[in-house]
Amino acid sequence: MSKLLTGLSLSLAVGAFAFGAGAPASAAVLLSEPGVSQFRPSPGSYSYFFDATEEGAGTISFGLVGRGTIDGQGAVCGANLCDDTFTLILNGNDLFQGRFRMGGEGVDLVLFAPNGAAVSATSGALGEGGTASLSLPAIFRQGQNSLTFVYTGIDQGMDDEAWAISNLLVRDNMAVVPEPATWAMMITGFGLAGAALRRRSARLGQLA
Repeated sequence: MSKLLTGLSLSLAVGAFAFGAGAPASAAVLLSEPGVSQFRPSPGSYSYFFDATEEGAGTISFGLVGRGTIDGQGAVCGANLCDDTFTLILNGNDLFQGRFRMGGEGVDLVLFAPNGAAVSATSGALGEGGTASLSLPAIFRQGQNSLTFVYTGIDQGMDDEAWAISNLLVRDNMAVVPEPATWAMMITGFGLAGAALRRRSARLGQLA
């Protein structure tokens, strides 16, 4: 019985430590904008601001919603190229740039992206818009950070080309200090393990 109690106590203590102190906690949400933002023409831009408690790695996830004929790489309007270019700027530096066919002409093309980026795009028929989904690793600075979403291209008006941001979510990847309840579980586990070992030692002494 004492062996079983000792094993359970040690498992509880080690499990509490692994869960609370060793395992990374859920990423902290720094900015959340669910749903779809107001549509804007191309060219156009959106800006957002958020605070980080310290410098470190994180993730920026969001969608692009194209309405009308947002053009991809190589779209032609008459004798001119009329592709639309999307750029995401973090703290004044370009983090991502690409062109997506969302109801227009051309093809999807990522011009540059950070390592580990996940990007996909879907287009409807001509004039029916489309969507793109992006998840980008990033390094945030301590204090205030800025995000600017920019579309550039030939101005064809809101009725022909418009876009919006959907489900913007910015998270950091920092682990947090275990909460008091986790520390209590760890202390209890080690205490039970110690008590079981003392009882076992005492019993072995009586049998000797």
